[in-house]
Amino acid sequence: MELQNERLFDVKERAARKWLLALLVLVVAAGFPSVWFGPRIFSHFQQARLLRHGRQSAEKDPVRAVICFRRVLGFNRDNIEATRALADIAEKFAPGEALALHERVCQLAPDSYADAQAWALAALRFGENAQAEEAFERMQKLGANTAAHHEIGARIALAAGRLADARAEAARALELEPGNAPARLELAAIEIRSPDPAAQDRARETLERLRAEPPLRHAALRALIGDRVNRGKIPEALALASEFILDPETTFEDRLQYLGILRLKGEPNVEFINSFQGGERLSLGLLKNPAGASFTSYLSQLQDEARETPGKAAALIAFLDAQGLAVLAGEWAVRIPPAIASKPPVAPPLAEAYRLSLEWQRLEDFITGANWDDFEFLRAAFLARLMQEKGDRAGASAQWAAAVNLAAYRPEKLALLVPMAAAWNWTSEWEELVWTIARSSKRPREALAALADFYRSKRDTAKLFEVWSRRLEIDPADVTAKKNWVRISVLLGSDRFRAGTMAQELYKEHPDDTEIVCTYALVQHLRERDDEAIAIMSRLTAEQLRSPAAAGYYGVFLFANNRKKEAAEFIARAKEAPFLPEEQALVDRVRRSLD
Repeated sequence: MELQNERLFDVKERAARKWLLALLVLVVAAGFPSVWFGPRIFSHFQQARLLRHGRQSAEKDPVRAVICFRRVLGFNRDNIEATRALADIAEKFAPGEALALHERVCQLAPDSYADAQAWALAALRFGENAQAEEAFERMQKLGANTAAHHEIGARIALAAGRLADARAEAARALELEPGNAPARLELAAIEIRSPDPAAQDRARETLERLRAEPPLRHAALRALIGDRVNRGKIPEALALASEFILDPETTFEDRLQYLGILRLKGEPNVEFINSFQGGERLSLGLLKNPAGASFTSYLSQLQDEARETPGKAAALIAFLDAQGLAVLAGEWAVRIPPAIASKPPVAPPLAEAYRLSLEWQRLEDFITGANWDDFEFLRAAFLARLMQEKGDRAGASAQWAAAVNLAAYRPEKLALLVPMAAAWNWTSEWEELVWTIARSSKRPREALAALADFYRSKRDTAKLFEVWSRRLEIDPADVTAKKNWVRISVLLGSDRFRAGTMAQELYKEHPDDTEIVCTYALVQHLRERDDEAIAIMSRLTAEQLRSPAAAGYYGVFLFANNRKKEAAEFIARAKEAPFLPEEQALVDRVRRSLD
């Protein structure tokens, strides 16, 4: 009986095990999709919900919208909708972050022309020319050929000072859409800066007409006011500006421009009186020149307007610094609430005001122990300058190194240190800093251009070679980089085979470029093929050959070919040429032989 019971128990146990195993398989089969796909479904659901809430809050509660969009990026850092929305909000409330967000959007959507255009326009608004150029290159690769596209190209070229390119882009926009008023405005703003008087007159007529069109009124007036100032017609500029600032839509920057014109009109002599014994501090007295009274009263209006608004206060102090009125900025600062004056954006230009007015003790009291948050690198830089003034060069070097380290990996921060080093005549620090940007930045062209100008002024051929080597490294197709690298390489005798090959290729592609022709002819001269060098140079026009630099090269080749009388004529024309030492040595050797 017991044996039967045991067998029966075993049978039931085996049956139970089978049922349990079947149940376990069923649970696993049912639960596996939930475990595998559940978090993803939840993540997508949360992202959609947060995006919806963010869009609903964007207008009325941008802070809540930012929180929602950042939470979306916490789920998925590549969510393009959240990144795009954050870029739009940042343009209004956090300009320092807007461009980085627009660039990120373009990385996530590399084929989106609209996003590249938004990046270019934002870069133009914030004065970041290098980013505007990069964004426009992306727009060009995506192949648009509209009036709006070329209008943006014109604005970018104008901001970079490339007037010929700007005019070509604006003209192309008008070809595509003759009735495009913004393109007409861009073309007029370019031509008013042209050296051609007829083009200037046409531009003024156009701008005067566009003043009557409300959407373009402000831009047209700004261009006309700038033209009057550039031509020294201050009363006319003042009349236009007086009309302009009555418009309630003018910006604080427009009103600062008006203040600057008032100062140009009166050039007021500012009289200072001592407010404390010993003259430790200065305060604004009355303006002796009656013509400056309007400057004083309008400055007082702007000071009242800006006193409790950090952005306006910073702009006004920076304006006074640039106008040589840093003492006024320092004196007005005592009326700014300390909570505003002690923090960026007001603190850096105010510290600069103290430096410019040589109020070293006041500067030390202002920056010692302060906290400038994300701009601590600027405070460290001012501490370095203060230590130098005290004679502590080692301490100054240490503080400057700290400033650079705090700004490291942020090219936009390093770029803010560059003009400081230049203004303080810290040449070695400036040079090292600009090289840091040129070697590490995603946009090294502006830094390399500054270095090229610097070494050209010092006539340092070896350093110029480093600059153009770096430029060629980042953009092997850049013709300007190629022709400069080849010329300097030939002069230094560096990598002769590659330089000779590139010189020949450039000459075939650009046989009318004077610099390229001279370089290719020099290659032949160094190979003792002077007949060929002369033949190459002879293909230039008479006007090109008479230019000082080309004349010097041609004279060297003629002399080597024993045509001394002709050589003397061209060598004489080369006196004003901006030659590098190696080029000058070639010309001087011929000049001595002729003498």
